Amino acid sequence: MLNKISLVEGCWIIKGAFGRKTFGGRTFKSMEAQVSNNNPTAGKKKKKKKKKKKKKNRQPEVLWAQRSDKVYLTISLPDAKDVSVKSEPEGFFSFSANGAQGEPFDFNLELFGPIVPENNKVHIGLRNIICSIHKEKKVWWKRLLKSQEKPAPYIKVDWNKWCDEDDESEKSDWPASDEEENSEDDESDDEGGLLYLPDLEKARGK
Repeated sequence: MLNKISLVEGCWIIKGAFGRKTFGGRTFKSMEAQVSNNNPTAGKKKKKKKKKKKKKNRQPEVLWAQRSDKVYLTISLPDAKDVSVKSEPEGFFSFSANGAQGEPFDFNLELFGPIVPENNKVHIGLRNIICSIHKEKKVWWKRLLKSQEKPAPYIKVDWNKWCDEDDESEKSDWPASDEEENSEDDESDDEGGLLYLPDLEKARGK
């Protein structure tokens, strides 16, 4: 049995039941192999279990525009499935859905001001989802989010639906979705084809 192995001035000194013996560096390699054979666990590194990385959900492109009493979010996600939209009076807004291939998408926003969730509406189209978010007070917001930091890259201004305060009366109250803009037969007013948020879960359950 080997009790102790030490290196002194370039030589290996081995102490054991057979006494004390000294070996040069090269000779010790064979001894080291012998020790390894006697001890199967010697020299073996413990394998670390690799942790499986969770797939991060992606964010769809979100275009926004506003009126004095509403904010419109157009979420670009063709053939979306399992759409879930939630909002809170303080201005918290969350969205989640699966893409055409089953890939998960989601995002969370803290809006500039308080809102009225029960008056919010959602239109689920073939190429996008349009959310109409009702402001608590009829006032123009300085920006979409409460934070003054630059918005995430997936959030952009919807210039096709944007209007200034002076032009509000000239713009329609409900911006048409992409498929509606390209079709003369699919005309929609503020109420047509829209789901109130409380009714969204009922529609998904059908």
